[in-house]
Amino acid sequence: MATPARIEALLLVGALAGGPLAAADRSTPQLEVQGGGAVLTQAVRAARKIALDRIGTVDGCRELFAGQGTDGARILLDSDYHTAQPGEAGGLCEKGASAFTGMTSKRTAVCRDSFLKLQPHTRAIVLLHEALHVAGLGQYPHHAGGMTAREIDEMVSRSCDL
Repeated sequence: MATPARIEALLLVGALAGGPLAAADRSTPQLEVQGGGAVLTQAVRAARKIALDRIGTVDGCRELFAGQGTDGARILLDSDYHTAQPGEAGGLCEKGASAFTGMTSKRTAVCRDSFLKLQPHTRAIVLLHEALHVAGLGQYPHHAGGMTAREIDEMVSRSCDL
């Protein structure tokens, strides 16, 4: 597992090389989960670090986003997170979701209770899954022909070695 210093080094190397991580730099504000408190914020930060490491080191993970014409690291660094409210988006948290994002919206709602029950690598899968929605990946049943949530999770797990 990469340390925060390793992730920062990967981002800096990408920026110096002008590669896909060039937009990420030291001026990126520290992630905060709006309305989430310290425990949820730390859990999301840790999951994002894992996800950024996988995008930076695992070709298949990076290619998930390249296939959507975007940079997954930039999406993760630019996304805003907030604690989902009861009944939000038709009660997705109450129906078992860990997080949800509107297509191409950089605002992800985190379902506090279910997200915190997950293991750190599973949390990273959740953030990568949601980042793919930001990149434009649709999901069944809202998008005909799209993959189910489980299929997207399996694809992320396999492609990102999680």
